[in-house]
Amino acid sequence: MINLSQQPYIAAKEIREQLQSVQKQIIVLNSIRSKGSKLSIFPPYQHERKVITIGCFDLFHRGHENMLRSLRDFGGFVVVGIHDDASYFQLKNKHTVQKLEERMANVKRFADMVFVIPSTDPTPYLQAAISEQDIANGTVCYVRGEDMPTFPGREYIENRGIPICLVPRTEDVSSSLLRKIYHNEDPQQARLAAFAATDSTGKPILM
Repeated sequence: MINLSQQPYIAAKEIREQLQSVQKQIIVLNSIRSKGSKLSIFPPYQHERKVITIGCFDLFHRGHENMLRSLRDFGGFVVVGIHDDASYFQLKNKHTVQKLEERMANVKRFADMVFVIPSTDPTPYLQAAISEQDIANGTVCYVRGEDMPTFPGREYIENRGIPICLVPRTEDVSSSLLRKIYHNEDPQQARLAAFAATDSTGKPILM
């Protein structure tokens, strides 16, 4: 009678040996990383990286969605800061169309964590969201749309050596464009905006 436990496809001796070899290599790599090694040949595992971005996300549109979806390309844990209604007004000199709770709900569909920024300067809130361990292990990065490279809080991010990734913006759409078309008290200006060319940030160019 054949002893099935002795068959190579059951015993899988070679597979077990390979698995043990890989496990030993992982232990060695983790040991090197725990000693603070910054060698580029030992990058942090992508799924462990925290990805942070900040925005207002008013009049949520496909450009916002595309940017938020792209955050998963940079890491496994997505954290998004959103300016509250008061700080939005201070930044843009206009009121939000969608209130804070609605903007948070729109963003939360694409994020693991959402936090509120009640200030025009997000630096203290970035400091609270990013731990010293994140920085020491190289497991955090900041992602922003390329249309705003000089974003608030950049000085802190750069000073701590946190990588900054700028992603392409979605063409021909912006909250400003939607506001001009659908939330405009001047119907003639709204009609012009609907057919106007847009600049590099998606805002309508009205002649």
